[in-house]
Amino acid sequence: MDLGLIVLRLAHVVAGASWVGGAFLMILIVSRTAKLSGAEGEEFFSRLMTVGRGAKYFELIALTTVVAGALLYLRASSGLQLGWITSPTGIGFTIGASAAIVSLVWGGTMVGPTTQKLEAIGMEIAASGGVATGTQREAVDALRARLELFGKADLLLLGVAVVMMATARYV
Repeated sequence: MDLGLIVLRLAHVVAGASWVGGAFLMILIVSRTAKLSGAEGEEFFSRLMTVGRGAKYFELIALTTVVAGALLYLRASSGLQLGWITSPTGIGFTIGASAAIVSLVWGGTMVGPTTQKLEAIGMEIAASGGVATGTQREAVDALRARLELFGKADLLLLGVAVVMMATARYV
């Protein structure tokens, strides 16, 4: 029994399931419901991701998934042997891993900063009595549209990762 392999697989699968399931729930249900609920819903969603540390949760599970997956990939490929990487199974895992890594990097470089900008504008609005100026409203709308676009792309990337990880061994 290889305890190291079991721990890596558990970390990868549990964190990955939490990442993908959480992303689908947040993007398809929670964010849509918040948007339909108007200002109160938007405030709830913003607090969920910042004060409620939802963004930190996603960072941690995404990073855990990718690091554990990279170590599993390194083991399965016997130290990145080209013969395994270019096999049908290796190609499947490479596609899935690449999709997850792009999602992680994109999340860190696009979602985090965009969310911080939204939070800063929200604080400006709150400090000025809770009424947004036209410029602030336009900025908030543009940032939310950007996050919505990222969410759709993220679902696609994570969907590819899950399908490839689930099927690569059987190709």
